[in-house]
Amino acid sequence: MQLFCSKMANASETYAEMYDLCGSIDPNGTLEPSEMSLAILKQCETVTFPENWSIYYLHEYNCKMKNISLFSNPIFLQFQSKFWYTNNVSPIFRQNVAWQTTPLPILAISAATLACGLRRVLQPQAVGKGKHTNVVRYTAEYHCLQQQMMTGMGKALAHETPR
Repeated sequence: MQLFCSKMANASETYAEMYDLCGSIDPNGTLEPSEMSLAILKQCETVTFPENWSIYYLHEYNCKMKNISLFSNPIFLQFQSKFWYTNNVSPIFRQNVAWQTTPLPILAISAATLACGLRRVLQPQAVGKGKHTNVVRYTAEYHCLQQQMMTGMGKALAHETPR
């Protein structure tokens, strides 16, 4: 499972870049490198903190309707669908299973690997983007997050969320 999650985390970097969090931090390019590093760290922590409902990287927030669609961010859904259903390393792809809905463990693995990808894209100097040893760190650093996400997702889907 570690190897699979590591490959998924590696693939998630392409999707993590689609969030364009660096562009939203300093659109004019006026920050010093040290200021930019701190701003990126703060932004990464902000979008991956589940209590930030309207900017959480997994949710889709509709400003006009003022509603949140849980786990429906288009980037997240695209990443999850492409990797699980079209990638030959995926056990689901190899089984050729047609599912009506995505099981919670798959959502949690996808969410945790995308969080890993976000951190690797936003902080390459801290995690060594592209280095095999740091990709494998997924298990050590993100397995606990995956378990927490699965618990949180279960509660959210059971409507045990703040109102």
